[in-house]
Amino acid sequence: PSSSSRHISNALEAVLQDSNLPHRSDTSQLDRPLSEYWVNSSHNSYLQGNQLTSTSSADALANLLRNGCRVVELDVFDGQKYGMQGPCVLHGGTATTAVSLQACLEAIRDAAFETSACPVIITLENYLSPEGQRDCAALLQDVLLALARRAARVLPAPRQVLDLDDSSPKSDASRPARVPELQKLISIGNVKFRSFKEAKNWQGCTSSSFSETKLLQLISKCGLEAMRRYTTRHIARIYPAGYRVDSSNYDPQDAWEAGCQMVALNGQKSIFFHPHAAWLNAGRFRGNGGCGYVPKPQHLMHLRLSPEDRPDPVKLKITVLAGNGWEAFRDFDILGPPDSYVCVEIAGASADRCLERTSVYTARARTGPKAQPVWKQRFEFVITDVSLAIIMLVAWDQDVDFDDLLGQYAFPLLELKPGWRRVPLLSSSGDLQEGDPALICRFELEAA
Repeated sequence: PSSSSRHISNALEAVLQDSNLPHRSDTSQLDRPLSEYWVNSSHNSYLQGNQLTSTSSADALANLLRNGCRVVELDVFDGQKYGMQGPCVLHGGTATTAVSLQACLEAIRDAAFETSACPVIITLENYLSPEGQRDCAALLQDVLLALARRAARVLPAPRQVLDLDDSSPKSDASRPARVPELQKLISIGNVKFRSFKEAKNWQGCTSSSFSETKLLQLISKCGLEAMRRYTTRHIARIYPAGYRVDSSNYDPQDAWEAGCQMVALNGQKSIFFHPHAAWLNAGRFRGNGGCGYVPKPQHLMHLRLSPEDRPDPVKLKITVLAGNGWEAFRDFDILGPPDSYVCVEIAGASADRCLERTSVYTARARTGPKAQPVWKQRFEFVITDVSLAIIMLVAWDQDVDFDDLLGQYAFPLLELKPGWRRVPLLSSSGDLQEGDPALICRFELEAA
């Protein structure tokens, strides 16, 4: 072969290396107070399926932690009401099954640091009697003693090992827990939010929970700046609306833009829909080395920055050249190879959100060179807030009835590595796929 063809072959081989990801993968910032981070968070973390009739399981907790989640939620009840000895965990008022609190805590202990060395935050929704609270406190001490060395009332930096956020629906959550044995283990007290005016008088750092609906109402009424000001000091946890009994999710972008630290999503899988919100969440938390804690940008925390200190807009150019490893999809369609197209989505600040798509490429074979799609299409985006932006690429097989997912990948623009990159195509649930399919893309970044 000629020297030019060898050069092209070597360049393509370099681009297709698994390590040639489109983003950095190092952990750099872990020394800030917790209020200055977005934290990878889950809702009803013990459920394996829908919110009404599914199984409560310690395995569900372990799987979330192994996938990088750092905030897990446990709804804790007296076990005797459900035929169990000791405190148990379930979704109250539903037909979900119960699992023992001890099993849940043991799963947390065993899986907490397999993926990330950063702290795990446990949100306890406390429905326990006083005696049940004492049993709960004893279990926390016995099972998680080594992880709970620094439970403190001040807001810790994320290097702290374990935080307990007590959210008691039975009483005014600004008051201490009913029994001192449990109260002394709680690092961050939960307070019922009534207004931003009242919150100005709160001492120290607190945590409050808001439904997705309540958050949108607050933003609509008071504006983003009010929520951002509140979250410079206090923790805001957002959770899915009660009507999402199918374990679907809300769009997390508004909550991130408002500075909310714990944007809790349902981590349960469903056969009825693709988890677009979970893909975005995975993209957000590929930042900072995938440790589960991503520093919020300065302009979300210091609202009086001068204009020159606010983020400058940039122009992002993405060239979707081709696909590689399309043999992985050879059996997607009985009639022939997939009719492939790619959606290029920018998530983040409301002003920047947009979606573009390539043309449809119909392959001429199921395997070999002729099976690989080629698009050679370039898209340009002006991004006003780089620190909020997430790039997501999703490949689809066009069908007559509904399109089939081929693969997806998302990552934060702030950690982009410009140039020719290999973008792996993960399954709907975020796993690597057999055959390692990928997109070959070029990323360019310049001042707008």
